Amino acid sequence: MPIKEDYRMLIERVYAKLGKRKKCLADKILSNPLDIIEMSVAAFAESCGCDQTTVVRFAQQIGYSGYSELKLAIAQKSEALWKMAEANSNENMTEHETLCRNIIQTYDQVIKMTLMQISEKDIMEVAVKIEKASSIMICGAGASALAADDLAFKLARLGVHVISSRDQEVVKCLIGNLRKKDVLIIFSHFGETAPFPKLIQTANSNGVETVGITSIADSSVGRFSKMLLQTNSGGELPIRLGAMTSRTSQMIVSDLITIVYSKLDKKRSWERLEAAYVSYNG
Repeated sequence: MPIKEDYRMLIERVYAKLGKRKKCLADKILSNPLDIIEMSVAAFAESCGCDQTTVVRFAQQIGYSGYSELKLAIAQKSEALWKMAEANSNENMTEHETLCRNIIQTYDQVIKMTLMQISEKDIMEVAVKIEKASSIMICGAGASALAADDLAFKLARLGVHVISSRDQEVVKCLIGNLRKKDVLIIFSHFGETAPFPKLIQTANSNGVETVGITSIADSSVGRFSKMLLQTNSGGELPIRLGAMTSRTSQMIVSDLITIVYSKLDKKRSWERLEAAYVSYNG
């Protein structure tokens, strides 16, 4: 169905007829709608002590095809996509000035929080593991692939043997080439994108060092990885115009890993950068 009618009105129409579990679902949506946008169907069901089928049936009962369409309706009515452009009522600023100011503040906070969450010990440990490895595999999907590509390119310029591909079938095929002490690095904002959780488990069973770079520590990528580098996205929602703060925080981690690795042996790093420059420029 076209998402036009307010989801709150649809819930109100059937609320009196709902059972205990479905009323719990309705109450959570009405009291904290933006929280629901961030929740998977499994997490939402668990929060009300019901199964996933009940969530889907509830969404269908109020007029949606399923949980995904319900979340889209909530996002549409909340206008969360444009919160960054909103100004306080007492501010004498144009919409453009407000947007520019809020972008600066949001990105400044995201960068600071990401760097604060990653300890010197952890980033040094990742750099040392890269140095000791024969091969590094770096993966990401969607916008996270941008950060994966960025780190892969930078490490390759420093002479690291990097395996990287955006093709999931290629990645699943190549994971078997990694050996003990090699490193698998996964970029995943929400930490659940297939096939990465399974990929990490396979790598762990082969003695590979696994590093998860995600904003959600309790996600599959966060839990399964031997090492976690947690990013901060400033509350970026799953339903969005596109990856913004999450992309920036991942790029910051890419830069951090590259710089710390390069400083482990400055002479080696310079020689490999020089060789790359000379070979390319003749």
